[in-house]
Amino acid sequence: MHTLKSPIPVQRSRTAVPAVIPPARPHPQPSPRAIQQMLDLVRDHLDMDVAFVAEFVGGQRVLRWVSAANDDAGFTPGRLDPMEETSCHGIVAGTLDPMVPNAALDPRAQPRAAGSTFATGARIGAPIRLESGHVYGTLCAFRRTPDHTLRERDLKFVRFMAALVAERLDADHARESAQAALRGRLREVMAAGDPGIVYQPIAALNSGTIVGYEALARFHSEPVRTPDVWFAEAKDAGLQEDLE
Repeated sequence: MHTLKSPIPVQRSRTAVPAVIPPARPHPQPSPRAIQQMLDLVRDHLDMDVAFVAEFVGGQRVLRWVSAANDDAGFTPGRLDPMEETSCHGIVAGTLDPMVPNAALDPRAQPRAAGSTFATGARIGAPIRLESGHVYGTLCAFRRTPDHTLRERDLKFVRFMAALVAERLDADHARESAQAALRGRLREVMAAGDPGIVYQPIAALNSGTIVGYEALARFHSEPVRTPDVWFAEAKDAGLQEDLE
């Protein structure tokens, strides 16, 4: 048998597309490993008991990533504290020194939410400022005991690491935004009825009789490109099964 070269649009099926496009499946979040490694480095380099990245959300300080020397530090991912009662807020607001070798000697360095186990220790932190100018939160490190060896170079190191965290968060946000835009475009394509189907006859050479058809996907949406590109893009966006 021989397959004819030119597809014949015997029937173009656009009725199989559901009236309501199902929501996109959750897209995998970027791995936090890089930020976790940064925190481990900060804690180890400065000999601190805990280092963390916190986000400011709705008046709360939310711990997103934590590196702790002991499980009983009380600092775990997801912990919530009233933002204005934390040293993180004080550092960003400028009411608290970003580097405190001995919190017991500075009443301002003893916010209630910080925890009594660190009330007399050392603290250091820096704002995490995104490319947009928005303050995401802070990168901070605490120690239960004072550390009078802390110097300006240590604060510069923490600020540098906070800047690296900001770069990573910006990159993750840009990737997520691009994926969201891609998923939105694909939903529009599916809502418009793409892909349509054309059928290419399969004929017997000895008789010319059509013995079957090959079903082929065809897209009429912009930008104009081959079906394999559309399906590959849908796979990257987590919408492969929906498009199929």
